[in-house]
Parts: sequence; structure tokens; C-alpha cells
Amino acid sequence: MLGFMLNALPDLWQWAERGRAGALLRAWALLMVGVAGHHVTMLFGMVFFSGPILATILLQKYRETLPESPVQAGWQLWLRGRVGPVLPALMRCAVFGVGFIVLLVVTVLPYWLWSRSDPITQITIPHGSRDNFLDNRMTALLFFVIPWGWLILVLPYALYRGFRSASWLLAASLALLALLGTGGTTPIPTLLLQDAFYILTLDRFTFWATILILPYAGLFVESLLHGNLSAWIGATLGQVWRVIVPGLLAVGLLVAALFAANLTQFRRFQPPPVAMQPIVEFLARDDHDRWRYLTLGFGDQMAWLSAQTTALNVEGNYHSARRLPELTSTPIERLDGAKFASVPGLGSLQQFLTNPQRYQLKYIFVNDAFYEPLLFFAGWHRLGLLDNDVQVWERADVPPLPAAIPEQAYPDWQRLMWGILPISSLPLLLLALFFTGVVFPRLPLARLSHRRWLRFWWRDANSPPRALPLVMENTLPLEGMRPLARVRWLVRLAALGLVLGAVALGLQQYQQEQQSPEAILIRYYDDLDTRRFAESYDYLSTELSQLEYLRWLSLQGGLLNSYAKLENLYIETGEAAQGRVEAEVRAQWLTALGTYEVRNRYTLVDTARGWRIDFDVPPPPPPRETFVSAAAPAFYIDLPLVSLEDTTLTQNVLNRAALSLGPVQVIYHPEAEISFAPEFYDAERVEGRFQGLISLVGSVRNDSPFPAHITVTGVLRDAEGERLAETNAMDHLLHQLLPQEVTPFRIDFMGPDAAQILDVGQVASAEVVVRGQPTAYNLERDLVLLGEGQLYNAGTEVIDVPRVLVSHFAEDGTLAWVSVAYSQRAILPRQTRVYAPPPLPEGLQTLDLPVTVQGVNLQLAEGLAPPPVLLNGYRR
Repeated sequence: MLGFMLNALPDLWQWAERGRAGALLRAWALLMVGVAGHHVTMLFGMVFFSGPILATILLQKYRETLPESPVQAGWQLWLRGRVGPVLPALMRCAVFGVGFIVLLVVTVLPYWLWSRSDPITQITIPHGSRDNFLDNRMTALLFFVIPWGWLILVLPYALYRGFRSASWLLAASLALLALLGTGGTTPIPTLLLQDAFYILTLDRFTFWATILILPYAGLFVESLLHGNLSAWIGATLGQVWRVIVPGLLAVGLLVAALFAANLTQFRRFQPPPVAMQPIVEFLARDDHDRWRYLTLGFGDQMAWLSAQTTALNVEGNYHSARRLPELTSTPIERLDGAKFASVPGLGSLQQFLTNPQRYQLKYIFVNDAFYEPLLFFAGWHRLGLLDNDVQVWERADVPPLPAAIPEQAYPDWQRLMWGILPISSLPLLLLALFFTGVVFPRLPLARLSHRRWLRFWWRDANSPPRALPLVMENTLPLEGMRPLARVRWLVRLAALGLVLGAVALGLQQYQQEQQSPEAILIRYYDDLDTRRFAESYDYLSTELSQLEYLRWLSLQGGLLNSYAKLENLYIETGEAAQGRVEAEVRAQWLTALGTYEVRNRYTLVDTARGWRIDFDVPPPPPPRETFVSAAAPAFYIDLPLVSLEDTTLTQNVLNRAALSLGPVQVIYHPEAEISFAPEFYDAERVEGRFQGLISLVGSVRNDSPFPAHITVTGVLRDAEGERLAETNAMDHLLHQLLPQEVTPFRIDFMGPDAAQILDVGQVASAEVVVRGQPTAYNLERDLVLLGEGQLYNAGTEVIDVPRVLVSHFAEDGTLAWVSVAYSQRAILPRQTRVYAPPPLPEGLQTLDLPVTVQGVNLQLAEGLAPPPVLLNGYRR
């Protein structure tokens, strides 16, 4: 869209300068295409591009006629002589401005009306272009160093030339764009943009600055090749440097371009390409498109999947158009990459995984193992792998989409405008170019064949021809100089040496920092975080071979080693003594089930390769094949179906399971967080209560002769019976129950619904809805409790994430609270693991509220008590 705007500027100049109507039509047509593509670029870009051009034209018109002194000639002559030439140009600028505003409004008028009637309430989504580039080097590289490249060296020259010329307004626009592109490095962009600073992505200003500086960069190159700058370099450093400096600049531009083009080879910004055809075929068969789906770990490819299927996604690729409060109240751009938004992003994702029936969400396609434990313990079951190695997860007991999805009705004239005007901008542009007679310039091909243009690159056209050996002889012209000139030349040479020495010293210091113990630990953890295990071996000083080290890592397993992302890293090192340094590392790991902090102590030794981590562990045992047998339950479900077709629709109308429900308590935890607390700049957009957890605790038993998938829903109501909040139990229960198995449950009211309850006193009653459906998934019970705090894996597979459900009872024997704990380490078959049971939180309060119960095939059991400890685990 910026290209259309830039091509409109010459026509805008011709209209404002000479009043050519054809140029005005071409400018309007080009800008209409830009408005249809992205109105924000046109709205802000015209201020920085067309504004200085129009103001420069008006200033030139003002200076065209210089009458005699205004005091001697009278103010009438001054007004006629000075202001007279400006008025026609001013009127032409006004005509263009009014026409542009009309185009901006009319072309996307339905969008303006929609955004006014349904304003965007999305709170600020963090973006690296707003960071302090001095603190965050990675964002500085992405949003400042790479966009500018070597042009940043031309910026002082551009400002110097610009402010000394008639185009000083264009130079001022360049300086302002460069300043806004620095993001949060200085407080000036925040002061200038105010609230818009937290909404806009500021890398657009850097990009616009790199476009605006190009004319000055051309002047710089011209001066460097055969202008004043070239003459100064030849007189100061010698004639050979007139060739070396442009050559170094050309090589630097080539290296910068290659580096930027291949940056993703060093640090991947997007997941590997995913073949979409297996997913499209899965959604198209067996009525799978009657439900919504969600992708996790696809990146920008999620939009390509949505374009190939008729099935609906629960989120879109355009975050400003979404209206679900679970998305607009958290700083998350997409659920697909929730882990990159840390705790708020995962909290938003948990709302969808916990309450899939609210969004008709039944299928999730997972391309990132990070989310798998959360899906398992939230009640989802894995169907298997598709041909593209993407896992499909399904949730039972989710109703399909209605036959007719409610849509907001818009007037016919708005629908016609939105379908005609934006797309018709391209044909209108072609017509405008055709009827206004565009003349394409001819390329001077004949001149390119002349050999004299080669000499343009290294010397002036008027300078006598000199051979390169003669230039080399005059590189250090000390002989024949006057003493004062010789001193000046030596001073310049010393200054150049100081600059080069400072650069070399800085590079040496940077290299030493990169080889320091802190840097080695950072690189080691970075490789572990990004799963580059083979590369992490290079930072170790160990007797293990690389294969033994990789096998040792594979035997660790567990939640942190297999399903975690490094969130923060804090390193404290001691003094080096005898080639050894002690270091303490505090790592904060983010998992889909919560955050964990791990402290480790390392010893680093100074080796021939630099500082390395002393990794003294025994060699892992060699692989072996062992036959282990274990009993496993199997069930045959013989229940009637509505039809004989074995499709997803018929699988969801099986008979309901028979269940028993124990007493339900309403518990209040005043200090627990229940929602994301926004920053100060979003305080007006999000209003709510962010602390004070209301929970429902109870127990459920499966009375059916077959396993059942259990869904427990809690509802809070006010005194008038109106619904205040509704949610399901997430991971504080066992979702799949064997016959006669009892599970405790805890329903936590969190998220936007709970935050809207500003006063806990509003809650007058609670309601519990229990549903059960036959299932054949997630029925393994391989974990066994041996004594207190001993978990034993009695199965034949590794349990990657063991889970412990703990029931806390009051003095009268009633269920008071349910806690959950996840072991950070995996448990191998026939091995044990020690766990610490979670304590009962302090400050819990029991609310005396009436609780009603609903459910098909549900009965109440007053004496139903869950076991003190209930175990299960996720295995990949």
C-alpha cells in the first residue's frame, strides 16, 4: 500500500505546483487503492509524506515574488505580491485534501460505521517495537538494526543536507519518523503519541523513515563517488581510498542484505511448514465440520488452513475483529501461540479448553508438544497422528453448531458498498491512468554502452587519468608538504587510528563477554529451551560422549524437561579462582500447567575452548530390551445408537451414564487471582475484580457398568436468579472414570465472567450440572501410591507428567478443598518418585449459599466421599 502512496506523490506535486487535473485524478485513484488495502497506512503515511511536500510547495510559492520593502510599498502590495502566488496553490491543496478525506471515508465507510457501533475493546497486545532497545537486544535487532541497515550511517548526512536545503520540512519528517521508530528507548514517542503509543506498532515509522531517506542516500552516494565527499576522502586519506570506501560500502550492503534474508536460518520465527491437506480431509469427513476447531503451534499458517476448509475456527487471524471477552481482556494476539503471551495467554487458552461447549469447540490440532499436558488434564483425549505428524485432540460431550448461526444484519447499501467500492479501486486506477495519458520514460540504453561511465565510480570526470599504481604511491603524500599541512595530515591519520582502535577494542570486549561464564550459561540454557540438545553439548566439559549425553537427557523427561519454555533466567557468578568459577542459576520455566522456578549450582572450568560447564554425571545405562507384562482393563460398550452410521454425530448421542453426586460446598479464597490485571494504559478498557476466587467443591461417582467421561459445570446466580458466571471444572478432577470410581472436583470461577462480579455479595446461589458420556479413552491407572509421598509406576510405559489429586477434609469429615500437584520429573516403568502433597491454602472461607443440582441419570449421595489421594498421569 505504501507503493501506491509513493507513486501518488509526483502527481500530487504536479497538481499542487501546476494545477494539472489529470495528475489530481491519478493521485486520487492511486490513493483509493491504498485506502482499500490498508486505511491506517494512508491515514498516517500521508501526514509524513504528502504533508511536507505540500508545505514545501506553499513555501516556494510564498518566496516566488519578492516585492519591495513592505513598509515602503504598502501592505496591499505585500499581500498581493507575497500571498497572491500562495492562494492558488493553497486552494489546490485544499481540493486535494477534501477529495482525499472523501475517498478515505467513502471507500471503507461500512468499516467506519461498524467500528463506531461495535468499538474495539481489545487491550494492548505487547509488541517488540515498543520496547527499550537498549535493554532488549533482540527487538533492537529486529525492529531497528535490520530495517535501517547501513542507512543509519547516512542519517546524519541526510539531516544535514535536508535542513540546509529548501526541503527542510521533508528532513524534519524524516527526523520525526526516525525518533518514533525508537519505540520505548526514549520517552519522546510516548509523549507525542499518547494513548496511540500502546496501540500502534512503531516499526512502521522505521520502515517509512528508510523510504524517506532514500533521496538523501542517493545524494550521499553521488557525493561519495565524485562529489565533495569523494574529494575530501582523496585529499585526506589518499586517492586509493576513493575506491576503497565505496567498495566497502557496497560489500557492507550486500552482507547486510544476505544476513537479513537468511536470519530465519539462525533463529526460526515461525514453525516449520505444515501440510494442510490431511487436516482439510479430516475436517471434511464424518461431519467433523459441524464443530469448531483450534490450532496450536501453527503460527501464521493457521490462516492458510482457514482458507482451505469450511469448518470454523474459534479465533481469527485479525485480532481487532474478535469480540469474545476471553480474548479481548488478555494481551494475547492469537490462541495458537498462547505460550508466547506467558501466564495471561495460557489463562485465556484455558478458558476455551475448560468450556468447549460454549464455543462448540471439539477438535484441536496440535503442532507443539508444549500444550499436550494441559489438553490431557483438561479432559481432552488424543485421537492420533495425521499424515503430516499433527496430533488431533477431541473433547467429548460438545454440542454441534446450530443449523443457522446468528449473524448481525447490515443494511443492503452497506453490503453493496463493501462489496463494490474497495475491489473497484483497481479498475478505476487503470481507467484513470489510461484516460490521463501516462507517458512511460525511455531508458537511455545507448548511454550505458559508453565506456566513460566506468570512470564515474572512482574519480571525477574532470580529474586527469591516473593509473592505480600512481594512486597507491600518493596514498601517504608526506614528502613535499609544508610542516603545517603535514601536521594536519598526521592529526587526521591519528584520529582515524583512534577510531579504528576504539572499534577493535569494542569488538574484543564484546568477544570476551561472549566467552564469559555468564554467556556460556545463557547459551546452554538457550539451547535447552529451543531443543537444540546436540548443540548444548559444546558448552560442557565432560567425559561423556555426545551420544551418552543425549541419552542422559532423554532419560530425564518430565514436565520441565519436555513440556516447558524458559521464561526468565538469573545468573550469579563468583570470583574466578584457579580456572574455576561457581555460579548459581535461577531459571523460571513456563508450562501449560503453571510456572516453576528451579535453582541449580554449576562449576565452570577454563579450558582450551574457553569457559565450559563442568558436567560430572555417571554414564547412563546402555539401552536394553525388557519384556514387562501388566494387566489393563478393557470394556465393551453395547449401547444403542440413533442411526446405523458410525459418524461423529451418532457417537455423541449415546445414552448418558448413571452418576452419583456428593455434597457440594461453596468456598471463597480472598487472595487468589482470578483474572488478568491490565496495565495503567488499559485501565479504562477493562473493569473488574481481579482477586477473590469462588470455587465449588464436591465429588462424583460413576455408577454405570462402563467408563464415562465426566463434565461438571458450575453456575453462580444473583438474588433474581440471573446468571453471573458459568464454567466447567478443568484439571481439579478425573474426567474419565472407571465403573464405581469416585473423583473429587473443584470448579474455579476465573476469567472475564468472574471478574465482572464486582461484589462477592452479589452471589445468592449456585448450581451444579453433571453430565456423563461413555468413553474408551484415558483409562490407564498405572500410578500407585506406596506409603506417604511415594509414587510407583506399575505400567509398561514412561509416565511423563504424573498428577496427584488431593482431597482436604474438614473436622466434620466434609470435603473442604481439592488441590492438584504435578511432578516435575517423569517416572520410568517399575520405578518410584517422591512427591510432596500440596498444603491446604490459608484463609479459605465457606459461603453459606444454596446449591441446586441438575443432570440426567443423576442421584444424590449424602455419604459419598472421595479418596484422599487420586493418581493418574500423561504419557506421550
